[in-house]
Amino acid sequence: MQNKYTLSYVYRIISESEFEFKEDIIQFGKESWPLTRNMLWTTLTNLKKENKIKKKVKRFRINLLNLNVKIYKNLIIRFFRNMNYKFSVEKFHSEYKTIFFSRGVYLEKVGCGIHVDRIMDPIYMTSSINDKSLKIYLDYLTLKDNFFLKGFNYFTNKSYLKSKFDKEEYINLEKYCINFLKLFIKLNLLDDYEEFLIKELKKSIKNYLISKKNSKKFLQKFASLQKIFLPSWYFPNTMGIIAAAKELNISTIEVQHGKQGKFQAAYSGWNFFPEKGFLNMPDHFWCWGNKSIENILRASPKRKFHKPTLGGYAWPIWYKTFTSKNQETLQKNSRIKLLFTIQGEQGDTNNQPLPDGLFDLIRYYQNLYNDTNEKVFELKIRLHPNCVNKNLMYLKSRLGKLFNSDLITYSSKLTHCFYDDLLWSNHHLTYFSSCAIEALLFGIKSAVYGSESYKIYNEEIENKSITYLKYNTSEEILNWIKNENSFSSDCYKDIVEIKFPDANLIRSLT
Repeated sequence: MQNKYTLSYVYRIISESEFEFKEDIIQFGKESWPLTRNMLWTTLTNLKKENKIKKKVKRFRINLLNLNVKIYKNLIIRFFRNMNYKFSVEKFHSEYKTIFFSRGVYLEKVGCGIHVDRIMDPIYMTSSINDKSLKIYLDYLTLKDNFFLKGFNYFTNKSYLKSKFDKEEYINLEKYCINFLKLFIKLNLLDDYEEFLIKELKKSIKNYLISKKNSKKFLQKFASLQKIFLPSWYFPNTMGIIAAAKELNISTIEVQHGKQGKFQAAYSGWNFFPEKGFLNMPDHFWCWGNKSIENILRASPKRKFHKPTLGGYAWPIWYKTFTSKNQETLQKNSRIKLLFTIQGEQGDTNNQPLPDGLFDLIRYYQNLYNDTNEKVFELKIRLHPNCVNKNLMYLKSRLGKLFNSDLITYSSKLTHCFYDDLLWSNHHLTYFSSCAIEALLFGIKSAVYGSESYKIYNEEIENKSITYLKYNTSEEILNWIKNENSFSSDCYKDIVEIKFPDANLIRSLT
């Protein structure tokens, strides 16, 4: 049995397994295969050994009481926020032609204190010029009046009491999903994980059906609604919204929110489709660049459904509008300013988010600082937006006394825009985050490390726009920092096309 469930390995076994399921996917996979496949993708890429799964379950039981208190507290807050939404929006239901669903993780705090949705706001604003549009956040936000473009909290996939779904529909869908799962388990020798995977799949099915039922009731209120935009389509609740919209003949468009690499199984490696496509997969994928389009179409270039389109990425342009800083006016000095974009722990893919080489480099410069009292090196650690608190807890444990070093600062979506941090830096390091590409937009030297990053950024490494640190030792990192050789910073254009949204393209997505 394979013990290293890395991104590339999980992608490969999922994509290759599809060839064994071809007839079943075409015959009864309209809803069941995307649900099963996406559960496998998100679960297996976070999977370690079975004993660690059991420990995780045990810890969960211990913390169950605290978790329930937090859930009930959030439910009360959500209830009053939703009531505010109902009074301020529902009377205008008939006017809205487009809804933009988003998540708080995409909000960036800019210098003037307002929050801009880097993914949806540019498209939302362009759409609103021609049609009445609405923006809704699918998670809990504490924001009040500091949106650049106002958004609402509304939990179309949540209920305040016990959420319900059609039991007969659940039984039928579960039958097909479990069939796919058991075939996959047998094919890939995952028998030891069968019980765990079945539990995860059943949770996904329930969340999906609850979202589908509630979303359909919600969307039916909008008499003029023609299309919806969403991020992160592969979550069960988002898939439920998509399925509900399609049953109401409302077009669905997923907007790229980050890296759509060749090993991202939610987008790449889909080989077969039912006759009319999948009910819970978007009609269109709004992509930042041609590279994402190539990755999506590689396994099925002649697909009739779920097509990618080049929409571009406007946030870098917007950022320059909202910030008073200018890269060219920054003070140049010889001090090393390294920005490290840390990612969360992820199964066998990333079991040590702050690598040994960087840890050794921190200790080296801390000792030098202790001896000379001169800061020749500064490190800023950018916390991942999906796990800010987890990152901090990990770093406190990993760094020990060094956590409070004068050489280290910490940044996150709660305090700074990521592009502010890039402008502060002169070097950027990450494992395989797409921030490696965004660093190039500002002419910042960018490096990645680890076998997975080499596979993901092979072309950029080969053309020397991104440096690959093969061993990622402190010596190798330092050599990269001190190397003043010029690098190509314009190769990002195939990955991220920086442009304003096209109003004609938005209208055409039906």
